[in-house]
Order: sequence, then C-alpha cells, then structure tokens
Amino acid sequence: MAQPNERWYNVQEVALIRAPRYLPALANMTAGYPVSVGPARIQSTEHLYQASKLRHEARAAVLEAPTARAAKDAAHLAQEPWHPEWHVIRLPVMRWCLAIKLLQHWESLAPLLAETKQLAIVEWSRKDEFWGAVPREDGSLAGQNQLGALWEELRAGAIAGGQAAIAALASPPGALRGPWAWPDARAPAPSRGRRRAP
Repeated sequence: MAQPNERWYNVQEVALIRAPRYLPALANMTAGYPVSVGPARIQSTEHLYQASKLRHEARAAVLEAPTARAAKDAAHLAQEPWHPEWHVIRLPVMRWCLAIKLLQHWESLAPLLAETKQLAIVEWSRKDEFWGAVPREDGSLAGQNQLGALWEELRAGAIAGGQAAIAALASPPGALRGPWAWPDARAPAPSRGRRRAP
C-alpha cells in the first residue's frame, strides 16, 4: 500500500546513493568526509545529524562514536530526551548537515553532483522509506527518498549559485537554539516518549 509522499523509481534511471557501491560520497554513513562546526571537528554528517537530536551537554557519546552507525545507535540509546520538535525539524537539520558537507568538500562533491545531471538521486535502503527508497518485488524502488530530494535541491543550488548558494544554507536551523545550539558552522573547511523519527 502506497504511503503519503511515496515515490517510485526505476533503478536503471536514477543516481543511487548506496555505500559502498554507488555514489558512496553522498551517503551519511561513509567515512572520510569529516565536517567542522565552529571549533568542533566531527567525523561525519551522520554524527552531526544524530548529535543534533540531543542537548549539547548530552552529545559526547554520539560525537565520540567510532563509526557513523555507532553514532546513530548512541543517539537511540541516549537517556536524554530528543529535541521536542525533532519530527518537524529533522528535514531542515539534514539539509544543513548536507550543505556543510558539500561546502567543506566542494572540490570532490560538487563535480560528483554535476555528473548526476538531472537524474533523480535516490538513497537505496533496505527498510527506510522516509530517507530512502526500498526495493519492491518488481525491481523498482519506492519511498519518500527525502535524502535524495535534499541532494537534488543542493545540486540545483550549486549549479545555479555555486559555493555562495550553499554557504547560505550552512548555518544551523533556528530551532537548534539554546541548549540545542551549535556554534556557527561556517568555519574553515577540514583539511581533507513518542515514537522517535529516524
């Protein structure tokens, strides 16, 4: 049964995000793309996204996790409550995380996005129909594919406005304030209980 906002994709006609096989650089779980947020150097956008669910004094276990997968697990195991509006703000938070990644790894990621041309960018997933799209029996993929949609949005911005357009998105969303705040993300690039939303 189709879900609200669900989209269907022909695997042969899209640019797939699936670490490590296809476009791994666009996957949040891929190592090797650290980001700087103010003075903090963070291992991956997944670490940044997951840590944003928590108050800044409760983020250490997430930020110090050895892998992106471990960071996600640490956020889910945290005893601290998540941001009370997380279900609402998770898309702007993810857009911010991806914008930082693109801006700080411009030389490698901007050409990669350009190579996808106008293809839909789709995160292949085994079970996440919100951020990605999952395989169906007929070989297609179906899901909301919000991560892919955000990368398409950033691709359009990068093509139309270059680094300046992406830099405009590289400040934390307004909802991340007070105990949820991050320092200004526009720092020099690195040298190289309710049911919880994903």
